[in-house]
Amino acid sequence: MKYGIAALLLSISADITAQPITDLQLSQSLVGSWTVSKADTYYGQEGHVSTYRKDGTLQHIQYTSGKCNSIDSITNGSWFIKDGQLMLTVTESNGKNPFPIGIVVTDKIVTIDDNSFVFISSEGRKVRRTRSNKCL
Repeated sequence: MKYGIAALLLSISADITAQPITDLQLSQSLVGSWTVSKADTYYGQEGHVSTYRKDGTLQHIQYTSGKCNSIDSITNGSWFIKDGQLMLTVTESNGKNPFPIGIVVTDKIVTIDDNSFVFISSEGRKVRRTRSNKCL
């Protein structure tokens, strides 16, 4: 009997902790700077730092390579999360290969925590990021 009660309590607590994360919680977790994770397919091939601010603005610094020694472009924009999807809009972009102004990119968030961020890009690629304000 006492094992049955313990199992019931464990299943109730698992249900409580398994509640879906809200868009507000995702947004709060996203705020900060992110770079290419060592677990990402393109680690060492591409380099960038994306900074998401509380006010819904972002800055994306793209480097010419994964060595992160030369800036290719700096892009500014806005962001928000709706239904677990990160929506980015480019408002300004300068450099050798700027993004088109007004382009909207939608990424599906898979997981996010204090140190890692995984999403499915608008092109369908699984992308892995690590919290850092440095490219490497």
